[in-house]
Amino acid sequence: MPRWFILALMAALFWGGNAVLVKLALGKQYHGLEASRSNLFVAFGIIAAMILYDRMNPLPFSTEKLPAYALSFVIGVVWALGNVFAFEAVRAGGNMSQVVPIYNTNTLVAVFPVYCC
Repeated sequence: MPRWFILALMAALFWGGNAVLVKLALGKQYHGLEASRSNLFVAFGIIAAMILYDRMNPLPFSTEKLPAYALSFVIGVVWALGNVFAFEAVRAGGNMSQVVPIYNTNTLVAVFPVYCC
């Protein structure tokens, strides 16, 4: 089995598990945490995981890659905004069984430019 396939399956397992944790943290029948506060702590977790990951794979900083670093920052902002809207959808009463399939239409958004442009 190709390495990329195993890694993609791992991503699916972690993102699926993430949805369960979101339900527990935000669901009014569970902890009922506010979406803004939850996202703040999600950001702390992401930063901790990414620092660890970066330190496990140390690479020198390259000024030639500044445009790519800037683009990566924008990727983070776009991802975070998607997270904000998903968490707000759950807080607004959407069940995970409703919210997750809707936001997973992101695959269509991702492949559309390949076929139209």
